[in-house]
Amino acid sequence: MSWPNQCKLKYLSIHSCLYSQYLHILHQLPYLETLQLEKCIMDMNNMFESSSNLLFNSQLSCLIITDCSLSIEHLRLLILKTPKLREFKVIFRSGVFNSVIDIYEWEKFIRIELNFLNRLEFCVPYTNSTDNAISLNSIIVPFRESFWLNEKRWYTVCETVIGDYKENKILLFTIPFTINIDDSYGTITTLNLYSNDIGTFGTQYIVDALVNNTTLTTLNIVNNAIGDDEVKYMADLLETSTSTTLSMASNEIDAKGMNFLSKAFHKNMTLKELGLEYNRATGDGAKSISEALQNNNVLKIINLSSNDIVVDGARYLTLILENNATVKVLNLDSNKISNSGAQYLFDDLQQNMSLTEISLYRADIANAGVKCVADVLRNNMTLQELNLESNRIKAEGAEYLANALRENTTLRMLNLYDNEIGAAGAHYLAEALRNNKTHTLTELFLKGIPDRQGRCHKSRKTENMAFVFRNSVAFSQPDPVGDVDSYCELLKLAESLRNNKTSSELNLTYKQIGSAGAQHIGDALRSNTTLKKLRVNAKEIGLIGLKYLGDGLKNNTVSSISVKDDLYS
Repeated sequence: MSWPNQCKLKYLSIHSCLYSQYLHILHQLPYLETLQLEKCIMDMNNMFESSSNLLFNSQLSCLIITDCSLSIEHLRLLILKTPKLREFKVIFRSGVFNSVIDIYEWEKFIRIELNFLNRLEFCVPYTNSTDNAISLNSIIVPFRESFWLNEKRWYTVCETVIGDYKENKILLFTIPFTINIDDSYGTITTLNLYSNDIGTFGTQYIVDALVNNTTLTTLNIVNNAIGDDEVKYMADLLETSTSTTLSMASNEIDAKGMNFLSKAFHKNMTLKELGLEYNRATGDGAKSISEALQNNNVLKIINLSSNDIVVDGARYLTLILENNATVKVLNLDSNKISNSGAQYLFDDLQQNMSLTEISLYRADIANAGVKCVADVLRNNMTLQELNLESNRIKAEGAEYLANALRENTTLRMLNLYDNEIGAAGAHYLAEALRNNKTHTLTELFLKGIPDRQGRCHKSRKTENMAFVFRNSVAFSQPDPVGDVDSYCELLKLAESLRNNKTSSELNLTYKQIGSAGAQHIGDALRSNTTLKKLRVNAKEIGLIGLKYLGDGLKNNTVSSISVKDDLYS
């Protein structure tokens, strides 16, 4: 076919042509940008002669072959004539690739000789005998190298098409991925991908889709098998992201991945809430994150719970407490920072004027660490919630906290569930709250803690002891080895008796209240006007306990008293 001189044609689609005709098309159509062929046939007798006689400067930038039977060597001849080629799409005919080695050669050809392309799409069919089973993983493994995934982001898939009993067809093909979330879904503000196992490819797709997004505010990719490689892609996105909430909990991010994130956090100035719990940051990861966030003036909530952070990690995190003036919530649950780590953190809280909540559930903190906490509570004017659940705090530690509560006027919630403070420790706290009339504590948990919007580790129904302790009566020190549960039940019983307007009978025969409990009950009876019958165990409360009850009954309405196990019988 002959074309007019200086033909301006830019797009041409034809069924098939010989190699010599292909060269003439490029020669006669100097402005041609896109050429689509179904097939190109190599005419061996004329190809070298045609090639040597034609000199031209092709502008072809896109070549498409939909039924290609050419070998790699022949494809090389076609592409050598198109120096400006940037897009190549090819679908091979069955039988062109006869072994896994041929597929490896194809990958090598692209990586070494076609690496100048901006876009590549291909489909390679390969027939595999059932007698010579080859795993799909062995076929696709070279297409998982950095050149494909990181540099070019050409994503390749391998599938098996089940055939007859003798052979299966394997398809190796690229996935074109071009999606703009704004265009496709309107103004999206929240993307929740919780527990979808998105892995490497999914992460890349998400990053590509969000790279130009300016409306997303919340991104949840919790529990998605994301490791360091995937985090590297995410970090590129986070540098310019406008999101305010990022949740990446329960993935496989270690110190290396945290380092990638920290580089993004140096530049990101929109993130307000960061969730990295249940990863593997360790001390090195905590160091990277702390260095990145110490001068951040936007972030308000940081969750690093369950990240293998110990003493050195706690020391690095003090960078945030020393220099950051906006972080209000810090969660370090299930990190064994121990007494030394607690000292590092709370020493810096002496000067911190922004942190309002800190959670140290199961942090391996004992009495010495709690002493550092208590020293801060005396003077800190911002901390409002303190979670010390499931540590190793005993009565001595509770006494440190109680002494601090005598002076503190800002703390609203204190959780000491699942420690070892005993009845003696509970007594210290009760006395502190009873004597401090200006304290702000409204929630004190010694037997459990309710679900607090996902920030607390447990979800248990419990009695809040702050009100009961504040209104309890002063009484002698209880049995130092008594348990905290019995002590709290005693105070609650006395409080209910003091305020009850309906019950007419109280049976204490089988309750181990002791003389201290009898003192509380006696005090409550002074104001009760409905009780008619009272049953007690004399051996349990003793003579002193009986005296307390007697004092309380002097002006009471009780008309019947039953004393079991008379002390004199």
